[in-house]
Amino acid sequence: MRLFAFRTILKFFYRFVKTIFTLVKRAPLLLTLGFLLLVAGGITLYQYFPGKKETSVWDLVPGQTVLVYEADDCSECSYRADGSIIRRMFNNLLFDFPDSTKKDLEILSSPKKGNAISLHVTSKDDFDVIYYFPLAQEKQFETALNSWKEVKRIKFSERELNGVRIQEFNFDNRKFSCVQLEGIWVGSFTPFLLEDVIRTFTSDDKSNFTNEITEVYSLPRINGDPGNIFIHLKNFTSWLRIFPEGAIPFSNFGQASLLDIKNSEHSITLNGFSLTRKGEESLLSYFEQQSPVQFVLKRYISNRTIFAIDYGISDGSALYKNLTLSKNKNIQDTLANLAKVDFDKLFSSLGKEMSNCYLESRNGSVSKILLFETEKPQEWLSAFDQFSKAVEKEDTVFYEKYSTYEIREIEMNNFPGKLFHPLTSGFDQTYYTSIGNTIILSEQLEEIKQFVEDIDQENVWGKVVSFNKFLESTLLESNVSLYVNTPIIWNLLSHRLNPRWKSFIAENQYLLNGIELGAIQFGHLNESFYTNVTWSYSNEIAQPDQKIKQSD
Repeated sequence: MRLFAFRTILKFFYRFVKTIFTLVKRAPLLLTLGFLLLVAGGITLYQYFPGKKETSVWDLVPGQTVLVYEADDCSECSYRADGSIIRRMFNNLLFDFPDSTKKDLEILSSPKKGNAISLHVTSKDDFDVIYYFPLAQEKQFETALNSWKEVKRIKFSERELNGVRIQEFNFDNRKFSCVQLEGIWVGSFTPFLLEDVIRTFTSDDKSNFTNEITEVYSLPRINGDPGNIFIHLKNFTSWLRIFPEGAIPFSNFGQASLLDIKNSEHSITLNGFSLTRKGEESLLSYFEQQSPVQFVLKRYISNRTIFAIDYGISDGSALYKNLTLSKNKNIQDTLANLAKVDFDKLFSSLGKEMSNCYLESRNGSVSKILLFETEKPQEWLSAFDQFSKAVEKEDTVFYEKYSTYEIREIEMNNFPGKLFHPLTSGFDQTYYTSIGNTIILSEQLEEIKQFVEDIDQENVWGKVVSFNKFLESTLLESNVSLYVNTPIIWNLLSHRLNPRWKSFIAENQYLLNGIELGAIQFGHLNESFYTNVTWSYSNEIAQPDQKIKQSD
């Protein structure tokens, strides 16, 4: 059709110029101008008609999107996750409807190849999603719409925004809004999210999601798996903030991630790559000059640990140059007035790992233990001793012999944070000791005693068969890793979540009890970070009407 139109226009211009040529044989200047106009018009039309870009789902995704799931055809997957905990959690989160309504909404809960779902923050404690049905599925979605209009309990209405007709369906007091934009159907249970899509489509400002993650979007994708997930990491941090009461440790992990999904009967794994943005400070940017290392500190991490953040460090001096300590003269001067320490030299002996361990204390609060390796533990302990003596408020320095350990104290607020920010922070005071080449720091005296006692009794992650088996399914070497002991985390979260999510955990405890160990990992590779997210789970769980065993 476009080629036919192009030929018709060329014929028109040809006849027009021929007529002009006949009439103005004695006007060569006009002839030349006519010829130039013909060429310019032809080129413009050629570029417009045959080269006009067809609108895709990605042109409609708003810039503030947290992530996009793009469904693929997984005909060769060995395990279908329709009845898994993950799928059931997804349905309970987004499709909390009676069974009859869930059947009506099956087109939303079972995405097909080419469909997409985007995640968005909608309030300070909630989120919702947008569903996209491309040209290939438009007829299928229209069939669903027509079937909804025939059901009496589903109320139908229409409205307009910016000249675009919006159809709305009321399902059990929840309104689903949808619109068709150049053949692509878009819908959401949050009307203003759909309005964001319309504004993105009609706006001349192309600051959509694709432009925000442009480098990641251009990465190659694997076909034949359940799909791909595109994550805007800064927006992802904003999404995390809707769950807890209080701040989260990091405001920016990096730029974006592209992850492929792999399902098995007892685990879900996301593999792919994450990128940082040049010149932008983020957690991953601190490790752009580091190589991945093995998780060896597991031999010292107590089984009471709820979760641990482990950093892999191959070059202590390079890490120091990125830390706040090396750039902030005020912190340097403060510490230099207390002790004569060459931090550049000290950090050159920093070992290959640092771990922040978060444990639940006896009083229900969270305690933190910091571990780090060093090739020269005596130099670090000597530096710590200098700080201890300089800030001691009494005449004698605190010292206690506990088993085979010597425990000392530094009465300085946020001492670990002054050394290692932004990798760690906190500690009103710091108790420290060592085991071999590993330094151990704690905010509480009783906690450091219990921690070293767990080490002596081999009550540690490195001695747990199930944990080591789980690690075999994760990255063996990484630079940033979050390990989550999920079975013991729910009690902690139930006291620290916003009311909306406390209620969700209480209602879905029977499902959450089946989720086991988890890991989120980043390993530096060339100009990117290879990324792995793995969570194990069991489908053998108690049903809602069965008695759930409460955690201690």
